[in-house]
Amino acid sequence: MAKLASHMPVTLPASIQAIVPQLVADNGRERAETLLAILGAGPDWVDNNLTGIDIALGSQGPGLVALQRLVQLTRDASDPNAPKVPRQHLALRTSGHGATRPDVVGLDRRLHPQRSVW
Repeated sequence: MAKLASHMPVTLPASIQAIVPQLVADNGRERAETLLAILGAGPDWVDNNLTGIDIALGSQGPGLVALQRLVQLTRDASDPNAPKVPRQHLALRTSGHGATRPDVVGLDRRLHPQRSVW
């Protein structure tokens, strides 16, 4: 059972109590670990308990709007219909010959030579 600043108990389901420490540690930074914790508890279940979570977190929490955003980010990240790569990031790399060419960031050209962009 989480405690309020006024020391009044707030009853939260065990699965929600389990993610409260993660929400405190997140400190509003929207870390992947926090989204995974929400996903594990179930975004709908967390959403249904947001008011209790916000009260339980008190001044240590990010606030109700930020908690709602975390739940929505979790839903967006786990949506099977969402695009996985909304846009391709390119970086310029200088070859040994002095020419500058863009390469796909994050791909090892030795493993994926066909994916290099010229």
